[in-house]
Amino acid sequence: MEIVFLATSYPRDVRVATPRRAVRGPGWTACVQAQLTSAIGSPLGVQTYIVTIVDGKIVDRRRAEVDDTCGSETFEPI
Repeated sequence: MEIVFLATSYPRDVRVATPRRAVRGPGWTACVQAQLTSAIGSPLGVQTYIVTIVDGKIVDRRRAEVDDTCGSETFEPI
């Protein structure tokens, strides 16, 4: 999970939505969420990221935005 979340954020309860074909470009995208902790140790709560997967490798990750529609996804634990 260090590819998506920093180890120092102590990701817990990691969940992922079903990957979808990327709207722009090759590959797939998937919404991933976890309970995270800030650098100073305070809880950040559930944070959601969107990852881009090409040829089986995560090539990009960023915080999810409203346009990414992660809010309407169903997440499963991994």
